[in-house]
Amino acid sequence: MAQPKNRLYLRGKTYWYQRYIPKDLRRLLKKKYGTVTLIQRSLKTRDYDEAIIKAKAFDLQVEIEFKAAERQIRPKTIDTLYERELTKPEFKRRIIAEAILQIKNVGKSTTDTIQNLNADDLIYNAIQNVRDDDHPVLPTQNLIDEIRPLLIKDLIRAFGSEMKAGTDPIRAMYLEKAAENFIRRESETPIEKHVTVKQAIHQFLEHYSKRQYAFALYILERTFGDRAIHGIKRTDIRTVEKILYGLPKNWSRAKEFKNKTPQQIADHVEEHNRKETQIAYQMLKHDSVQKYIGKWVTFFNFCVAEEMMDRNPSLNIKKKPVGSDKTNFGLDALISFFNDFNPFKENGWGWIPLISLYHGTRGNEVAGLKFRDVFRDDDGIWVIDLKETKTDSEYKKGRRFPIHPKLIDWGFTKRIDERRSDSNAMIFEGVYRTDQNNFYEGDVQHMMDKWLIEANIKDDRHTYHSFRHTFAFFARKSKMVADPDWKTIGGWSLGKDASTGYGDAIPPVDLLESLQHLEFGIENLINPDTNLETKE
Repeated sequence: MAQPKNRLYLRGKTYWYQRYIPKDLRRLLKKKYGTVTLIQRSLKTRDYDEAIIKAKAFDLQVEIEFKAAERQIRPKTIDTLYERELTKPEFKRRIIAEAILQIKNVGKSTTDTIQNLNADDLIYNAIQNVRDDDHPVLPTQNLIDEIRPLLIKDLIRAFGSEMKAGTDPIRAMYLEKAAENFIRRESETPIEKHVTVKQAIHQFLEHYSKRQYAFALYILERTFGDRAIHGIKRTDIRTVEKILYGLPKNWSRAKEFKNKTPQQIADHVEEHNRKETQIAYQMLKHDSVQKYIGKWVTFFNFCVAEEMMDRNPSLNIKKKPVGSDKTNFGLDALISFFNDFNPFKENGWGWIPLISLYHGTRGNEVAGLKFRDVFRDDDGIWVIDLKETKTDSEYKKGRRFPIHPKLIDWGFTKRIDERRSDSNAMIFEGVYRTDQNNFYEGDVQHMMDKWLIEANIKDDRHTYHSFRHTFAFFARKSKMVADPDWKTIGGWSLGKDASTGYGDAIPPVDLLESLQHLEFGIENLINPDTNLETKE
């Protein structure tokens, strides 16, 4: 059972308790907790030690309710006289013989199929094919549990007999592989915790953003398949980390890698890159790999909290990213980039870096804007209303901030009004989104990189994201811009200072008081010309 301290969190300055309701119990607990998936309760204290004591009491109460609900849907199997009769040695031998015969008759299947065989399913099917005096047999879990270790023992004995006879080495290999598979699964997963990696990922994505975690979890699912989550060890995470470093960019979308596992792709790429005559694949960057590992930490923390596994196997594996030092563009770099800059160029994509620079927004946040996200609020202030951001949580969704007056002067809002025909349409044409990426992809990202290269300001430490760091750097230096204001606009955490708790409530009209004072020394370089816009 997870410790109550793992279910504590701060909301403002007050400690709260939270715990997920297992999906199969929600219907039974609906009367108690409603339709929510997460139990939340204020512990009404700012003291950590007091919060732990209160959390323990409440957690015990919740645990009792969960156990009571579990008994309603998973009653203990009654060990009847009839069932005890069916566990006689001769009957169990018939079931085991049927299961072994099924393994021998795998036929065209490969050893990969053998590796995925589930002992419980195999025994269940064998019981269905065995009758006791022509009476069907009830395949209870008690009976399956009793037969499973005997099946493994007989598989090893049958393998030895096949090898001695030497009549069918292929069938012998099937028996050996099946035995190895069942032994591994037995050692790594107690029956009561038989939750597969795929099932754990599905549960995790019910509570976390699929857009943010899909790719990182996709490689876990492709690598481990239906392995039990409880059996994933630290060595497994090290193995996947090594595979990640061997993968090329866009490997999951490349047609040449369709139906191949990450390990097979990494092996192919390694062999390809050894040949001097071949154009080498571009590999995933170190920083990208470390981001995926960071997402694994969150995923496995969830699995521990939900009692799917005892400990997080990915802790302390993540390394410091090479480009982890926050780097911003200096004035010279900004002048080089924005010299005689026209925001209407490339079908209006020129607005994208300006919005990021003057508001500290991320590339995907800007590229994902729709016409409905830019409007005048009740105070008459032009605002950008982000519906979805990287830092969204269960209690905080998106953010709204005023548009910098300079962008209004240069014609951004006028362009929005002139082109606002469908409020659900994308402001920047040519962006797209799938389950495994975000809006800042494809042609738009390539164009941003192209502009940075043309300005000679792009390197390993300076990318498009540096516009966000530049916003923070200039805002922090300005005496006219309050810290809570620029952090709220850019979506940074306010920390545990006096401003905590009210940052999200700062209205755009008040944020504008700070934002209008923020300048970057390039204001006289912007040259808006609507005639250069390639599409209307």
